[in-house]
Amino acid sequence: MIGDGAVDGGGRGGRRVRPADRGGRVRAVIGGLGSRRPRASTRERIDTILARLVALFGLVFTVQSIPAMLGAAKGVSPVWAVVTPVWWLAVIAAAAVCSVVRRGARVSAGVVAISFVLIMVLWPLGVPDPSDADGVQPWIFYVLSLTIAAAAIAFPPFVAGGYALAVAAIYVALRLSPAGGAATPIPVAIETAYGVLIGMFVVVVIGTLRAAASKVDSAQAQAIASYTVAARQHAIELERTRIDGIVHDRVLASLLAAARAEGEEQRGVAVAMAARALDELRELGASDDATESAAETGPAGPSDGIADGASAAADAIERMEPGPALLERLRLIAAAAPGVGFDALDVPPAIPSRIADALCAATAQAVENSVLHAESPGAPVLERPVRREVVVSRAGGGVTVVVTDTGTGFSVEDVPADRLGLRVSVLERMRSVGGEADVASAHGAGTRIRLAWRRLDDEEGRA
Repeated sequence: MIGDGAVDGGGRGGRRVRPADRGGRVRAVIGGLGSRRPRASTRERIDTILARLVALFGLVFTVQSIPAMLGAAKGVSPVWAVVTPVWWLAVIAAAAVCSVVRRGARVSAGVVAISFVLIMVLWPLGVPDPSDADGVQPWIFYVLSLTIAAAAIAFPPFVAGGYALAVAAIYVALRLSPAGGAATPIPVAIETAYGVLIGMFVVVVIGTLRAAASKVDSAQAQAIASYTVAARQHAIELERTRIDGIVHDRVLASLLAAARAEGEEQRGVAVAMAARALDELRELGASDDATESAAETGPAGPSDGIADGASAAADAIERMEPGPALLERLRLIAAAAPGVGFDALDVPPAIPSRIADALCAATAQAVENSVLHAESPGAPVLERPVRREVVVSRAGGGVTVVVTDTGTGFSVEDVPADRLGLRVSVLERMRSVGGEADVASAHGAGTRIRLAWRRLDDEEGRA
């Protein structure tokens, strides 16, 4: 019958896509999406940028404080005058390296913050004679804001805020002591407030950026989850449509042929159709078993999922059906039915093979419906012979196939929901691949079924 011989491209003019291949392609793409290794989150990228900025400014501030280090050396012991600057330069350089390589950035920032506290606490030990430090400002003032920023990188916002207050208290105590220069309270309060306010501003900015980045990541995760569910539901719908098409095109057509078989030849054809229907169902079952077996062995690794998904996507993109080959497949479909004319207004362009398969299968089903129902028993007897024709034309970057007959016609609204031929094998089959399908028919006026597929860029160009 038409539906049996044309679904596979006539067996002579085209490539037959097996059910397992179609279902496996959808599963591979969905599996590749599900197992893809996620890229760095927005929060991680923000943390990296902030750590690098703090390390960069740390190096700049440290270089700017070198004159202050040299000036403060006269009030401290020679060992302390060398150890503390070297210590500080080492931790700042380590923080810069960690931020660049994106390893241990928060830990190194924490080391910077703790090192500053230790230097302040141990500072009096490096001043043998406090009178020598009278009026000398310790160089650590120039990196006070920086250490609070480092604490904001290493610790949560509340901890960083507490760190800023603690550092301010220790610094004030140091500056008021003889070892810290024995400064008067008002100048100390002003310089401490200056450094702490700048540091607290940095803490607020870092906390705000991190909170915004976390919200972006949360929204992105929800969007990906919603997309995954939608993609899975769409894949299930495609699978259901495919199975319904197999049931109608193979199983029901075989049963119908067996019921109408009268001679040995027709019975042999019915048996052959039934065997092919069983083969289709076995292939479908084998595909499902393979999928379940893969699920039982656990999810694929990230690289496996990406490779499978990319391979399936590349396969779907690269396998094209040449226009002449598609035209030959459609001509064979028309030639396989008695009394069906064929006319090609243009040579269609090359289109993806899966689109060509769906178009040929839908055309075959439309022709078969015309053969079976245009002169169906019980319908009014027509005074004119029934003419059937398949017309192929080029539509921009796509193709249009129109199947017409001058038969009894029917009311589209009156077609029962359990009749799968028109709804599943024609309309849904085209829509599942992004095509169009519409039916125009009326009692006594014949039937016209239009099948079309256009490229998205072609539609955008017309818009």
